[in-house]
Amino acid sequence: MHTSSETKTSTRKGGRRQTRRCGFVPQDRRLLTHPCVLAYSLAEPQSEAGVVGCFEKKPDRLAMRAPASVADLIEETMGRDVQRVILVTGASSGIGRACAIALSRNGHTVYGTTRREPADVRAEVRRGVDPSCHLEFLRVDVTDTQAVQDAVGQILAASGRIDALINCAGFGNAGAIEDSTAADLLAVLDTNLLGTLRCCRAVLPQMRRQCSGTIVNISSIAGRMGIPFQGSYSASKHAVEGMTEALRMEVRPFGVNVVLVEPGDFKTGFTERRQITSLAKDNPVYASQMRRSLSVMEKDEQGGATPEPVARLVARILETASPRVRYVAGPVSEKVAAGLKRVLPSRWFERILMMYYRIDRGSQSGQSLDR
Repeated sequence: MHTSSETKTSTRKGGRRQTRRCGFVPQDRRLLTHPCVLAYSLAEPQSEAGVVGCFEKKPDRLAMRAPASVADLIEETMGRDVQRVILVTGASSGIGRACAIALSRNGHTVYGTTRREPADVRAEVRRGVDPSCHLEFLRVDVTDTQAVQDAVGQILAASGRIDALINCAGFGNAGAIEDSTAADLLAVLDTNLLGTLRCCRAVLPQMRRQCSGTIVNISSIAGRMGIPFQGSYSASKHAVEGMTEALRMEVRPFGVNVVLVEPGDFKTGFTERRQITSLAKDNPVYASQMRRSLSVMEKDEQGGATPEPVARLVARILETASPRVRYVAGPVSEKVAAGLKRVLPSRWFERILMMYYRIDRGSQSGQSLDR
């Protein structure tokens, strides 16, 4: 984006051409509705240095007055090639790690959170990253509110701003809903939902002050549909989706974008970290059904692609001025499944899922599935 601090515009009055000067000429028409411009125009509606006025459309630009400070701020916050300061949670493995590496390679300053020793993670990751890349790791547990706030404060002290938050931290457990206690569900929600909430709340004050920022919440295909024997995980991702949709509308007036990314099955450490609920280990009622369903899930996960495509998608989102609410990342079959959920009758879609995950439908009379 290019601007000019002293550009002449011409109008005709009584057959005579008049020339006036405009302090700020944006090449990008998005600046008409940029929150920094709107906020300044509301604050100084009659000011000679204000934004209001000089709205003379031209073929390739729209000229308007704005003080240099606002022009500089907009140039910084909307420039596509600017180096961003980005916080990535769950950056020690899986999708978070792929995002941290890809974004640092793109020239951004990236801070990744991990529950492990940062020096160990840094040593692992830097083997595949150019030494010139700005990639640092902070020891943060997203279930600890104070730790999250301290990390954001540390980033602001070092870099002065924060331009993007990528919420990747999460885990899942497996077990039938009947075999999932309140504690099992709360553990998943504390990381997947409340961890996302804590991080969003920590960065939003700074993003509002900047009149810019992007938050990308990594959800899941399971946020679109309930996955059998993954009920707690599905519930947490459904909650993330609802929270993200609400947050997106709330902060849009401040120039902040909020986006959902819904990955399908990728080869990460998620499979190995999946925990079986304690009751599911001892309850034979659902044991055979759960084993069959989990075998399908694990096969898809281990046979999936590495998470770099998700990282590339996140990078593209950060370069998009007005991103969509949600993006699906994964094999074509999973993208189709997400689409079918919207168009098929619920019962049909349920049958397809049950067949795919090898769940017996039982008899209409309520035949027991106990083995």
